[in-house]
Amino acid sequence: MPSTRLVAQLLDGQPMPAVGPAPAEVPLVTPLDRWGAAPLRPEPLSAAAIAGIISAHLGGSAPAHRPLRKNAPTTVPEPVAEPELLEPVVLDPDSFSRGLNARRLAAQRLDGISDALDDVEARADALLAGLLELLEEPELRRSG
Repeated sequence: MPSTRLVAQLLDGQPMPAVGPAPAEVPLVTPLDRWGAAPLRPEPLSAAAIAGIISAHLGGSAPAHRPLRKNAPTTVPEPVAEPELLEPVVLDPDSFSRGLNARRLAAQRLDGISDALDDVEARADALLAGLLELLEEPELRRSG
């Protein structure tokens, strides 16, 4: 399926690149979105929609279309000044080993975190169970 730029070139009478024939299962007229692109899965435009578009154009009430911007002619670029060369940056050779040591220390400090979180979860479950038990006792609801 040709792009909208190729269609515009064809309508302007510009030469077209060699394009093979369209497959037989591709519909002749498809709906276009607001950017002029056809749907990913080709769907034919309904007869009523085609009739509406044609009658709008024949009746002079077709929506105005913005003209396609022409590409600016290419010009010779101005020479770019050579960037000044900076001295190479020397990286700290111990940064990798310091990073590994920091990760080892963090792993040691967080070693018991799973047990602590399990304990917190167990206590929260016990509190929730006690709360639900209080809410379900009929005598407490009547006296409250």
